[in-house]
Amino acid sequence: MKEPDPIHKSISELKSKAREFREKSTEFQGLEREFTFIQDELLKKYERSSPHRKQPADLGDIREAILREFLSSTGYLPLKYGVSKSSVRIVTQTGHPSNQIDIAIYDSLNSPMLLSYSSLSFLAIESVYGVIQVKSRLSSRDDINEGLNNIASFKKLEGSDNRFGILFAYDCSLKWTTLAETVKDFMCKNTSSVWTNFIVVLNQGLILPCEEGTLPYGVRNHCFRNSDLRGISKPDVIGIPDTSNTLLKFYLYLIDLLKSCTVEELDLYQYVRLPFTTGEKAYCFTYGEIEEIGQCHEHGTYLRKISNETINKIIDICSSSEPTDMLHLFEAAFGSNNLSSPDGDQSDQVYLYNPDKLRLVDILTLPNSIGLQCYSLLIDRKICIIPKYYSFRDKLISECPKCNYPATLYFET
Repeated sequence: MKEPDPIHKSISELKSKAREFREKSTEFQGLEREFTFIQDELLKKYERSSPHRKQPADLGDIREAILREFLSSTGYLPLKYGVSKSSVRIVTQTGHPSNQIDIAIYDSLNSPMLLSYSSLSFLAIESVYGVIQVKSRLSSRDDINEGLNNIASFKKLEGSDNRFGILFAYDCSLKWTTLAETVKDFMCKNTSSVWTNFIVVLNQGLILPCEEGTLPYGVRNHCFRNSDLRGISKPDVIGIPDTSNTLLKFYLYLIDLLKSCTVEELDLYQYVRLPFTTGEKAYCFTYGEIEEIGQCHEHGTYLRKISNETINKIIDICSSSEPTDMLHLFEAAFGSNNLSSPDGDQSDQVYLYNPDKLRLVDILTLPNSIGLQCYSLLIDRKICIIPKYYSFRDKLISECPKCNYPATLYFET
């Protein structure tokens, strides 16, 4: 732990003397005094859990438990704000998950956990106000970037626009300037939507984002809200040294962020069966397991998969095609070749993957097969029809991983 500079040490001593005098006249002096005691207690608990007494994994659990207990057991957070009892992953309706996060604050009154183990839980993005990544000590740039990237993995999720992320550490063995430079470098390389709202080093102070060349003063002028971060064009950071009130500032900023966040009503039906993910895209087979699972005569069942490159290719080609419906495709494949746009409900519309503009009878039928020979995929809320002709020929949808490719089933006669 670093010794405070003389000025801030003097301020801390004056505050301590003032508290002693005030104690003689009133029992409750305000949050400042109470949080000074709590901060001292948290740091003592942290010191007692030092690495030479515990294994690194145990230390990680303890450091999270110390902060989690403060947030959930002291009564300082209103009951509607639940604190996760374990590490969490936050997931979206598209199936995209965050990295593993140490603490999530969520709507405990209206939103259940999607899945809960003793050491890991899953929460829907709609339920989560924000997350806190906990580090015992920031001892390298990698430590800092790991925490910032974990928070970014949450803030880049679809639906996280007004959510917050905080990096919390008990100690930092780096120079304060190194910590500030590392955070600033991360901000310069990433969009403001994934920035950490602020960084806490409990025994040293806070780091907050700000506009380069400005020095905001006062709690209400510090840039830590998402609306503030979006307004920063030239990112910089400002440090607030500890004067025995870092925990209080953390708490006040946290409450401010919670008040500015809104969570949505959770529709559990959207989480009954999540899509597959590939990169930033998500897809699902419209007919579920019937299309997801393939059967190889030699190797048994397997799961069909689609690469990110292929998904983007399918999106590009299908987006340029005219919408139709399955009835029109069936009639065109087995009767007329008229692929006109239907007049029915748009929810029935489908988009055909046909980059070579081939006759539908040639791409939607296979020898010795009955009915339309295609896969139906839901991508970006559009149903895309992929003829097996193209899938086999261009290897769009992976088949049996132990075979060269079942295209031979069709192209070899």
